[in-house]
Amino acid sequence: MTTAKVVFDGADFEVSEGVALAIGKERADAKTSYEAMKKQYDEMCGKASKLKEEMDAMEKEMKGKMDSAEGRADALASENESLKADLEAAKAVNVDSLVEERLALIEKAKPVLDSAYVFAGKTAREIMVDAVNAVRGDSMKLAERSDDYVMAAFDTIATEDRKDSSTAPLREAVASMSVSAPPQTYWDSVTKAYQRPLTATKGA
Repeated sequence: MTTAKVVFDGADFEVSEGVALAIGKERADAKTSYEAMKKQYDEMCGKASKLKEEMDAMEKEMKGKMDSAEGRADALASENESLKADLEAAKAVNVDSLVEERLALIEKAKPVLDSAYVFAGKTAREIMVDAVNAVRGDSMKLAERSDDYVMAAFDTIATEDRKDSSTAPLREAVASMSVSAPPQTYWDSVTKAYQRPLTATKGA
């Protein structure tokens, strides 16, 4: 019977050739199976790594979207609070007072503005600037000035105009008066007084 040697754990064993062939085949099959399993394992690890990268990217994207949504929500909440504050401020506005102030401004500006001047759509500052420019020209360069400066300039020209208006009737009346010359007898009595004799008074 033909024999052959096989090695197990570093020890040599003599077995029949058939057994040796069987053991060799088992070893080859086991090696092939191991290599196939290792290859499959490596492929699965690669797929798992790629899948993890994709999951990490999705998580990052979702976190970005959540942060963006949270930011928009916070912005909307802040805007809502601002709108509430604006609404409360609007409720507190005295419309009648605003109308009265507008009418008072128009009445003060009318005397110095052209009769065709259109007040509609003009801001208070625009009206005051136009009124001052109508009186003083553009010498004051109001476009470069503050609101307080414009208001002071407007009040000044409006006050001047009221003074002129209040004294206008008196000036017209004085101008229209006809001044007649004193009678001749009056002039004679004045210029020839030295020619009259002195009259003695009692007790002199």
